[in-house]
Amino acid sequence: MVRLLPVFLAFLAIVGALPVQAQWVKTSGPESTLVLASGSEDGSLYAGKDGGVFKSTDTGATWTSVNSGLTNTAVRALIVFRGSVYAGTQGGGIFQSTNNGGNWLSKNVGLGNLNVRDFDVSIGGALFAGTDIGLYVSTDSGKSWAGRSTGLTSLAIKTVSFATINSQLGNAVGTDSGVFFSANSGVSWTAINSGITNKSIRVLGTGPSTLYVGTGGGGLYWRDYSSSSWALVNSNLGNSDIRAFASSGNSNYSGVVAGSSNGIFLVNTSGTSWDSINTGLVNRSVRDLAVPLVGAPFVFAAMDDGIWRRPIGEVLVSSLSYSGHKVKGFHLDERGRFRLTLSSPTHVAFNLVDGKGRSVVAPFSGWLPAGLNSLQLGNSTLPAGLYFFRLQVGDQTETRKVVLTR
Repeated sequence: MVRLLPVFLAFLAIVGALPVQAQWVKTSGPESTLVLASGSEDGSLYAGKDGGVFKSTDTGATWTSVNSGLTNTAVRALIVFRGSVYAGTQGGGIFQSTNNGGNWLSKNVGLGNLNVRDFDVSIGGALFAGTDIGLYVSTDSGKSWAGRSTGLTSLAIKTVSFATINSQLGNAVGTDSGVFFSANSGVSWTAINSGITNKSIRVLGTGPSTLYVGTGGGGLYWRDYSSSSWALVNSNLGNSDIRAFASSGNSNYSGVVAGSSNGIFLVNTSGTSWDSINTGLVNRSVRDLAVPLVGAPFVFAAMDDGIWRRPIGEVLVSSLSYSGHKVKGFHLDERGRFRLTLSSPTHVAFNLVDGKGRSVVAPFSGWLPAGLNSLQLGNSTLPAGLYFFRLQVGDQTETRKVVLTR
């Protein structure tokens, strides 16, 4: 039976004035953590650093080392994908755990470089791994890898992300030569650097209808899904060394946060400026950020001095006025039901498409009444894999990833 992972989708929302007492709180997580990952069905969180992988099963309160079989513990990348956890290392390649970190096995067949920087999922449902000498893809859950670097003018892959460019679904990679986009699961890549003056890309991030680029010393850029160029958006950041992005997938909250060597910032109402949310932090040097999809009602920050967390309701909020319509609690549940709460009658259109943009369920377009609306989306006949959910409310459109698993 195919089940829809409880991947909750929500619209971009903006925090107003935070309570005076709202602040970050340090957990017992390890210091010098470099990467965070979430996505396990049981709500577990993972942290990677020099020293291996650490796991929390209690929303980040306590952490345990899970390094059995991990022969290289210089962890630089983590991802939870199709029920397995993957760790990318410096010099040791890729390791996979099929039992939530219980033990690890090397998965380097076909991998041309053992310095792994990032992971993401291709629009075709395969796994991408970015290395120091190119991008690699696995279509068999890590058993083997093949190069996918045609068109890249720099092979030092720093970051990989889902992206929509000129309304076309695909993936983007960040390199020392800028940003490149592929609409064919990495078979070929095209530079998309118009407007970017500093092409030393460190991290990519996505919002409901925007793509963000963080550079190493050149600030932060953004573009919406239909634009043809990037715009510099450094207002209020106070530092141009951008290291991390996180956007919410929680059913009741949403937003985009950025992390730099100067702290954590939330995109404000305009979408082009940032508000500091650093209360409680001792060390403001951010290494990674995470907003778990399930289980933990917190935003997590990997800092030089440890792992910190903050209740998601202190950072993000749950509603947004889209074309004058208030949208709340927009999500897909594990039975494939689409639920949307509206403050007034609104015209809504949605569709579920595969990696090639083909509809896999009957599209919906019509007026929905105020209050909670529940509609069935798909059924158990859909094969496991990566899909994209498109929603239009009024004249605003959003696309998000959805994973179906057996």
